[in-house]
Amino acid sequence: MPLTSAQIKVGVVAYLEVGVLHADNQIKQPPSPAPRDGPFVCFATSGQLSAWTEISTQAKDGRLELKAEWRKSGAGSWLTDAQYINDGRTTYIGPKSSFVAASQSKDKFQAQSRPRVTLEGVAAVVQAVRARGGNTLEAGA
Repeated sequence: MPLTSAQIKVGVVAYLEVGVLHADNQIKQPPSPAPRDGPFVCFATSGQLSAWTEISTQAKDGRLELKAEWRKSGAGSWLTDAQYINDGRTTYIGPKSSFVAASQSKDKFQAQSRPRVTLEGVAAVVQAVRARGGNTLEAGA
């Protein structure tokens, strides 16, 4: 089930199409764009704006691992495989409606079991984004 605007809260995970994000002039583009469609975590919201960063299953020096105890709901590889923030510079900020649009054709997560990251995990994500110089809502959209 594609993401809905009401589901966009800090910590929610959605599968987003980067082509849709890159083509949307309402989205503040990252200094380091995501190369592929995939899961993203919402790490901040303010009114109708939200901020997202890409998740990867590939370990790499400097990548923040999303600890197992931070990963809730969902199923399969989300809960069993290691998960990382791809790059804290790969952050997108824009209207919630833009992220809903980017989820329409590929996001199959069910509302009742949509993956999410705990607030403790989100705090670590925010720290990683700031350390890498990624876009944040505090810096303006």
